Amino acid sequence: MMNDVLFFSYYIIILLYGVLLTFSFAGVKFTKVNLFASALVFTVCGMFQIVLYVFFGENVVWELYPLIIHLPIVLVLLSFYKKRISTALASVCLAYLCCQPAKWVGVIFEEITGSVDMAYIARMVALIAV
Repeated sequence: MMNDVLFFSYYIIILLYGVLLTFSFAGVKFTKVNLFASALVFTVCGMFQIVLYVFFGENVVWELYPLIIHLPIVLVLLSFYKKRISTALASVCLAYLCCQPAKWVGVIFEEITGSVDMAYIARMVALIAV
């Protein structure tokens, strides 16, 4: 139970961080309309992630993450914001790279403590710090 709460908490934080960071890298100004669009992307991707997690488990979510998160964000940048494909892909890749230090901290804490729960807590703290 605690693992599920930490899993979802981490995914909420990293998804929100990733969407906002990607939009920023793509040059999207945070107007009311654009904040609504980012909230919509966040909500749709998050709900899809939850459905996959409930029916197929965490491993499937990790394996399909690029398809359920990165691809929709690229498609929104291409279709709604009319960004070039190079801008959309570079923005997603840069945001992804910015999320990696938090993942590394989580791996280190999991190795030290042997606890997946501690890894998620460390990831969230590191991501918020970044």
